[in-house]
Amino acid sequence: MAKSDGRSADAAKKAFNSFRPGKKGFKAPTEGLQYVVFNYTSSNNNKHVFVESVKKLSHHIAVSGGIRYEAPTAARAVRTLTAPTFESPTKPEKQADGTYDDLEKDVYMNELKEVKKMKATWASNNQVIFNLFLSHCSPEMLSWAMS
Repeated sequence: MAKSDGRSADAAKKAFNSFRPGKKGFKAPTEGLQYVVFNYTSSNNNKHVFVESVKKLSHHIAVSGGIRYEAPTAARAVRTLTAPTFESPTKPEKQADGTYDDLEKDVYMNELKEVKKMKATWASNNQVIFNLFLSHCSPEMLSWAMS
C-alpha cells in the first residue's frame, strides 16, 4: 500500500480490515458488498471504516437498479447524511380583475405536481435505503439498536 495519506501500510490495512475478502463472520446480502458491514464491537468503532462503508453503499445506490427514480438524489442524501428538501412553488398572484393568468396558473400547477411526485419518490426511496442499511448491519448491531 502507498503511504500517500501519511499512514503506514500496516495502519491502513488495519483500518480497512473489514473490507478484505475471506474475513470470517457476518456477510451482507448485497452482491459485491458482502464485507461492507456495520458492526457494534469495540474494534470496529473506526470512523474511516464507517465513512468508507457509507461511500460504498451510496455508490451502489447511484448505479444499481434498486432505486428506479431519483437515484442520484438518494445517493447524495446517503453521502451527506441529510434528507433532500423540496421547496413548494410560489403561488401566482391574482390580476386586477380577480382572476389568475392562465400561463402562470398552469406553470404553478405543474410545479406543484412535480414537487408532490418528488416527495412521494423520496418516501419510497427512503424505505429502500433504510432496508439496504439494515441488511448491512451485523446481528450484534441490530440487537444493540433494538435495545
